[in-house]
Amino acid sequence: VFSLSEMEVYGCPVWGTKGYSVGFDCQWDLFRDTAHRINGTRCHWWLRSVMGGSSSYVCYVNYNGTAYYTSAANVWVRPRPGFLFG
Repeated sequence: VFSLSEMEVYGCPVWGTKGYSVGFDCQWDLFRDTAHRINGTRCHWWLRSVMGGSSSYVCYVNYNGTAYYTSAANVWVRPRPGFLFG
């Protein structure tokens, strides 16, 4: 069980530090379509990527599937875990 990164969801860093995790992460086919980034309840969900140049802001997926960032202290953003089988 793990938290998804910007690379796994968007295929590139949007708010995160460019070059971070390059070579380890790639975009999942599931998230190539924006509709799959939107949860059924349209809630915001955390990514494991940290906003570039910040020690207190982290990246998340907005209710409409776009990338954004906020303080790690906010509780209105929900987790969306990834699972690796095999």
